[in-house]
Amino acid sequence: MNAFTDNRLVFLHLSDIHLNGEDLGSHQDVDQDIREKLLEDLGSSDIELLDGVDGVLITGDIAFKGEAEEYKAATKWLKTLCNKAKCRHSHVWVVPGNHDVCQSSIKKSVIIQSLHNTVRKTGQPQEGLRTQLADPAAARELLRSLENYNTFADLYRCRSSPNEVAWSSRVTLNGEGDSSPAELVLNDGSELRLYGLNSALISGPEDKDVGKPNQVVGLRQVQLREHPGIVNMTLCHHPFDWLMDGDDVQDYLLAHARIQLFGHKHRQRARKIENSLVVGAGALHPNRQESDWEPRYNVIQLRIFHEDNRKLEALVYERVWMPEKTGFGRRAGSEDYPKRVVLDLQAWENTGKEVKPMTAENQSTPQVVAAAPIAPVNDRDINYDFLELSYPKRMRLLTQCHKVNDKACIACDVHA
Repeated sequence: MNAFTDNRLVFLHLSDIHLNGEDLGSHQDVDQDIREKLLEDLGSSDIELLDGVDGVLITGDIAFKGEAEEYKAATKWLKTLCNKAKCRHSHVWVVPGNHDVCQSSIKKSVIIQSLHNTVRKTGQPQEGLRTQLADPAAARELLRSLENYNTFADLYRCRSSPNEVAWSSRVTLNGEGDSSPAELVLNDGSELRLYGLNSALISGPEDKDVGKPNQVVGLRQVQLREHPGIVNMTLCHHPFDWLMDGDDVQDYLLAHARIQLFGHKHRQRARKIENSLVVGAGALHPNRQESDWEPRYNVIQLRIFHEDNRKLEALVYERVWMPEKTGFGRRAGSEDYPKRVVLDLQAWENTGKEVKPMTAENQSTPQVVAAAPIAPVNDRDINYDFLELSYPKRMRLLTQCHKVNDKACIACDVHA
């Protein structure tokens, strides 16, 4: 067996940021100080960020009303966050929440309202959703209210589309399938694979009917499998008790996903259920009218170790707003800090076929050198850098490349 390293994967887990376009950049943005204090907190010795962060995981409600300007502000702030956390700009993974839905587009469309009602009132919400997603015209309308979100999510390869409502962090390079580099590698060489679930497909005005489940995920989104050498982690905005098919989704995820991250409830909680870690992020920007108003976020560290069998250790650092210091810290009197959860994993040995993470060293940007072989291309960084360009620059670049999928050309020009 290859020797383990003691390196941990480190993540920031944020949710319910609720960036409000009406307030951003003005004196009305009373939550700006919270975002700035979060950046300061990343330097705290309490959370041991070690050599930086491997990814930022956002479980929904990035925006407040799903408007385009809110996502522009989110992109800018996430870049600042990644710089402070020593995280690659492209290593952000997001899923939509109910606030990421553009409610105005639903109110204007009788078609979308009808599609939502059909799923909710059919008595078989999973089948109703499956039928609509299988129809191209219905699927387009169902996702129309997430157009602004999807433009933002494209930067991070987290788009929710009719053909791929859920996304996976697994990349495919040059048609090589699973032989391509893993994006996130644990300390024994195994892969951490992320899955993003869309629980906001039928989110709309009827969400205000509090007290009963009113969203649906559908089994199509949770068709993941647990394989030796792969640890599955899921991101979803709505917890199980907010889903009409919550029992089915929970049973499936508990069987196949060792780590499950959620948002929405504004409640910060990490607990072990069966052989899975289930984490609620809390809200970075909860509604200030809430009786228990308290901004929160998590830092999560993961590593593999052996003790009788192969295990995954998860450390969850729950960070909460401390009014007396006007900043984040650990909850007073908290003895279980960080919260430690150990999960059993399938036996696996890295017996020669090394699983390499996509790093600057093994995925460097190709240089234009005559007759030299082209180095492997980091799809994720190229996608981010390319989509950050203005539309005219993108079109000029594609014209120069002659074809859209010439990754080497795109990489050279983007980084020039």
